[in-house]
Amino acid sequence: MGMLQVPNPRSKNHPVIVPKAVVCSQLPEGIGWLKVTMFPGAVGIDLAHMLDTAFAHLKDSSRLIVDLRGKPVAASVDCV
Repeated sequence: MGMLQVPNPRSKNHPVIVPKAVVCSQLPEGIGWLKVTMFPGAVGIDLAHMLDTAFAHLKDSSRLIVDLRGKPVAASVDCV
């Protein structure tokens, strides 16, 4: 079998996309959307600061959707 031919990149600086741990958006009709994509840090201080920033952005929301899909801890949380 031959080797797979992959073109050389034009730049030696490969972009690195760092995912955001918390993403939020203001949806229509006063609905806020908050997605936690990962839980960074050992004690949660970084996550707490990110959540504070997101909640400040969503302060005018009358309703909030919290999206925890895909997180191992989400399956063990009792939601009311």
